[in-house]
Amino acid sequence: MQRQFYSIAFTISTLTLCLFTACKKEQTYTAPTLNPPKITFVNAIPSLSNLDFYIGAAKTASITNGFSCPYLQVEPGKKEISVSNASENGKVANMSVDLQNGSNYAVFLCGTPSKAELLSVEYNQNLPNADKVKVRFINLSQSPGGLSLSIRGLQPSYTDQPYKRITAFEIMDPRNEVSYDIRKQNDQTVSASLEKTKLEAGKIYTLIAYDEKSKADEAIIKLNIMQNN
Repeated sequence: MQRQFYSIAFTISTLTLCLFTACKKEQTYTAPTLNPPKITFVNAIPSLSNLDFYIGAAKTASITNGFSCPYLQVEPGKKEISVSNASENGKVANMSVDLQNGSNYAVFLCGTPSKAELLSVEYNQNLPNADKVKVRFINLSQSPGGLSLSIRGLQPSYTDQPYKRITAFEIMDPRNEVSYDIRKQNDQTVSASLEKTKLEAGKIYTLIAYDEKSKADEAIIKLNIMQNN
């Protein structure tokens, strides 16, 4: 009888220890920490220069004659983003963005000089596998009917993308040299090209179509690429 009592007592003690250990593990669980948001700014209206980008009242970045600026780490939260042009002596465009931890943001200045607007694109900070690349396309050209993008010699990767449409990322093999072509809807003539660009393993890229004004004030489609990491 005494042996049976000790056996029961031992079993109860073991269960109590297991329950205590389980509870202790639950109490000490720590949620993973997300990285602060990062942001970059892109000028897709080449005729505008000397641009200053603000988050709230603080000047965050400037683009003088370039296309984009490096990624910057910023505080999360709902923010007012604006862009000013020194030569225009005032605000060019503004928008509100809710910046979240764990996300990257690209803010594009697009449209026309007289009717400029900001477009924000959010995406997670996940990198591709070390032997792959991630590529997407955004159309910021106001060409009617949309644009199609293809790797030269292949069928279009994206067809008839309308203005301000951004595609999902495509996972691809890296390439030492690749050329891209842009065509308008129902037109086999190449409207713009990006020649002999390198897609490096482990990197993220965005291909950007936009309009550039000619001396005759006609819109000429251009194609550029930016690295997102």
